[in-house]
Order: sequence, then structure tokens, then C-alpha cells
Amino acid sequence: MDEGSEEFKISKPYSFVSYFKKTMRPGDVECCHFSNKDCNQSGDAESLLDFRVTFGNTPEISFPCSAGGGLVITGSRNESSTINLEATCNHPDGTVSIHLAI
Repeated sequence: MDEGSEEFKISKPYSFVSYFKKTMRPGDVECCHFSNKDCNQSGDAESLLDFRVTFGNTPEISFPCSAGGGLVITGSRNESSTINLEATCNHPDGTVSIHLAI
């Protein structure tokens, strides 16, 4: 995000009881290994997880990515406070998927 003070939260829910949730600032990096049951109930690197992202009071946006992959989210906020996001998932099998949210 362009604004240095913008915070966003990423959570990877897989049950009603436990999930991985972090509040991050632009440039932050977080990791939760796919074998960690708090992040991925199955422990399988290929499990598809739903990363749910919010920016301040914006509606939640979901991005799928493999548990053993890496998700990079980039974006900006324009003058009317519209958020434009791109999420790139690098899956453990070497494939890449890109998801846009405007």
C-alpha cells in the first residue's frame, strides 16, 4: 500500500476454533509453516487456504493460495479511498496464480 500507516490483517481460517491472524504494515513479512496445525489443519503443503484480507474498515477480500506457497499482496488507495489489490500466489509446485480485487 502507498500509505505507510495503513494496516491490514491476514487470517487463514480453517475451522471455527483456531486460525492464523496477523496485523501487518506495508513491507511486513509473516510466515506460518504449512506443517503448523495453527495455520493448516491438514499439514499438507498443497492444501488450498483462503487468505482473508482487510484494510482498516474495508470489506474482507479473500485470496486463495497453497499452504506451502507464498502470497504477495500489492496495491494502492486512490483519492476516493478505493483500494486496488493484486495478490500473487507462488504455489509449491512452481505454478503462479494472480488474483485482482478492485
